[in-house]
Amino acid sequence: MTKPKTKTTQSQNTNYQNTAQYGWQETPDTADTEALRNWKPQIDPGLSSQYGRARNDLKKSFINPLGGYANAQVRDAQMRTGNERLNEQEAQAMRGGAYDANQQRYGQLAGLAALTAPRLTQTGSSGSGTNTGTSTTGQTGGLGGQLLEGGLNALPMLL
Repeated sequence: MTKPKTKTTQSQNTNYQNTAQYGWQETPDTADTEALRNWKPQIDPGLSSQYGRARNDLKKSFINPLGGYANAQVRDAQMRTGNERLNEQEAQAMRGGAYDANQQRYGQLAGLAALTAPRLTQTGSSGSGTNTGTSTTGQTGGLGGQLLEGGLNALPMLL
């Protein structure tokens, strides 16, 4: 007895197409972003008082309770030199404070721009697809094939 022979053929075809749509989405203004937008950094107000105190200390240094004496020209020259030095240091400190305030403002505005910038978001999508396939199965041999084969073999004996 021979075993049946099976032959199977399959084919499949799949096709999909997806499309996405994108658009810019505005971020809403909130009270927090508005407060951040209106905040203005300031130069340290303590700088002026610090140098005012230093000027007073310079003036007081010429009041000598022990009776030391410096003539008026020497005292005035030392006062001018001391005041010039303090004015220069104060100007540098104020400029440094202004630079720091400008850097803070820049950081504030850059952060605010990042927070409120429009965002690119997906606004929709669509897709379609098809899937087709075929399958064919055939069998040869087996019981029916054996009977047919046996009958054909017996036919010459009958004749």
